[in-house]
Amino acid sequence: MKEFRLGFAVAAVALCVGAAFFSGCGGSGGVSSGPPPSGVGGTLRVAIGLPGGGGQGRWIPPEAQSAKVMVHPEGDLSTIQVSGTGSIPGEVVLSNVSAGPKDVRVWAYDGPGATGNSVAQGVAQVRVLGGRDNNVDVMLQAARLIFLSSRDGNYELYRAGPDGRYFTRLTNNAFLEWSPATSPDGLKIAYAANPGASYEIRTMTATGGSITTFADLTGDDLYPTWSPDSKTIAWINNNGGTYSIQKKNLNGTGAASMPFGSTDISELAWSPDGTRLALAYHGAGSSDIAVVQSSLGGSVTNLTNDSVAQSYPTWSPDGSNIYCSSADSNGTLQLARLWGNLWPSGSAGISLLTNEPWDHYVGGLSPDGELVACWAGNWFTGGNWNLFYYPASGAPLGERGYIRVTYTTQSDWYPTFLPPTKGGGSVGYE
Repeated sequence: MKEFRLGFAVAAVALCVGAAFFSGCGGSGGVSSGPPPSGVGGTLRVAIGLPGGGGQGRWIPPEAQSAKVMVHPEGDLSTIQVSGTGSIPGEVVLSNVSAGPKDVRVWAYDGPGATGNSVAQGVAQVRVLGGRDNNVDVMLQAARLIFLSSRDGNYELYRAGPDGRYFTRLTNNAFLEWSPATSPDGLKIAYAANPGASYEIRTMTATGGSITTFADLTGDDLYPTWSPDSKTIAWINNNGGTYSIQKKNLNGTGAASMPFGSTDISELAWSPDGTRLALAYHGAGSSDIAVVQSSLGGSVTNLTNDSVAQSYPTWSPDGSNIYCSSADSNGTLQLARLWGNLWPSGSAGISLLTNEPWDHYVGGLSPDGELVACWAGNWFTGGNWNLFYYPASGAPLGERGYIRVTYTTQSDWYPTFLPPTKGGGSVGYE
């Protein structure tokens, strides 16, 4: 079974040769085919919050007034090739942008003319053709991106804007961190850490301070997930091959457990209504997505029950869908969506949302439910794992069907979103 699991070797990713650009919707129309005139720049029109443009999402703070657009050569995020400012909603028109693939970064501000606090960010890619109008929509998000990275030589936790830039290292240890989970109120991060002989569950504030050991049972404590009210954490314990789901409140009360014996379980996710926990259930020779009651009573209900491997479940904000990684007929893990009667009958349908020759590992959904954050390795990552956004709707996003977020030469894993603090105002970026 191809997936990242503790205690197993990381499977090598199959690299795809050649460029495969998807024609798509999402605002990348208006670009005709054919080679651009040599040395001639093009016009780039960037839609910011326009009706029908890119699904801007309800998480853009209402105080967002203006935006700054920065265009980079693809993969070179330190070079701003051209920039401009505009109002929200509106369109920023940039002239004489050199031809070629570009990264487009957008920052939204609560003052006019890109002044004041940055309250949202977005990222997109576009191939600019010279001598023509080129259009791109940018999905803005007010969340922060939390992820695991080896970019400093050891797997540590990082926080960044949703465009992947201006990251902050949250941990700095000689040991490994694993499987971060963000609290729904935007205040805390839970994760697994291995300071000694086994993994324990730790929590920290969203800014990286006040690290506390939350759970350290016998064996490995892994895959924490938060209750919707941010008061309880559930996680998986593996005590020498004997598995269980554990949970307790932040104040130490309400401890409960559910035994699974030798059945391997992983990747826990709490439903938005608080009633269920989804997990990867590795039994009967395959890996399926299952649910249990969050009270840890009752039985296990399999949502999938086939010979195809499924793992890494994450819920949509309204609880009507579960997104996961699911193998196709070639054994490649694609982004998939489970839908239908997810509880209590477990009669879920499954739809593959991607069809690409590389593995997709699902991290988390953006707070507005529009973007699925994944980590993947493919033909242009050089075999390293980087972060990508895919549309939760399954419709192509931009020219390629996805947005690439990071370009590290090491590896980035486990992306998830830290939502804006509830009841707060602007979400500033450090």
